[in-house]
Amino acid sequence: MLFRSQSQRANRLVFEAVHPDCIKKIYGAGWRPMMFAYGSIGLLVAGLIWLLCRDQPRDHPSCNGEEVALINRDPRMSANVSGGVTRVPLKRLLRSRSMWCSCVSQFCTNVGWLFVMTWAPRFFQEVHRVPVETRALMVAIPPLAGMVGMFLGGPLTDFLIGPCGPRWGRALPMSLTRFPAMGAYLVCLMHPSAWTVAVMFAMVSFFTGL
Repeated sequence: MLFRSQSQRANRLVFEAVHPDCIKKIYGAGWRPMMFAYGSIGLLVAGLIWLLCRDQPRDHPSCNGEEVALINRDPRMSANVSGGVTRVPLKRLLRSRSMWCSCVSQFCTNVGWLFVMTWAPRFFQEVHRVPVETRALMVAIPPLAGMVGMFLGGPLTDFLIGPCGPRWGRALPMSLTRFPAMGAYLVCLMHPSAWTVAVMFAMVSFFTGL
């Protein structure tokens, strides 16, 4: 065990010496504790879903009889909780212009978002020569901004449905938010500083999440 520990430490020191500009003092417990932490969180979330989620409102322990009756009186809700399974209207979906526009929008959005999530570390390394410690911080900021945007997107849509109606209340956030995201990418083409690029990537994640 001692020899193995010393060998691992020697390998890390050699790796740092070969790549001094990219790697500095990697002294971690390895990937196993990280996998254990991720797996434990996943089990916790799965347990919460198993305890809290039900197929029918009447099966939920926190839903009383009055609430079940109120839901059943609403024809829009009773149709969804009746338990009947209907066939998916594939022909109507394939002929739906809104469905195709939504698919194209989501595809193009995820192509742009994918760069931030996968290629940003390499971009900061090759273009801006950012040290690994700073690069890790820059790469972590955009997902956090995207998470904030996702939490704000629902309330924004609910707010817009009032004055704009359900059609435009949903369409406007989905369409208009893409323009500042595109603008942020265009700023990155002007060769700004590394931190400016990180802010632009955060804007891309925020507005696509919104």
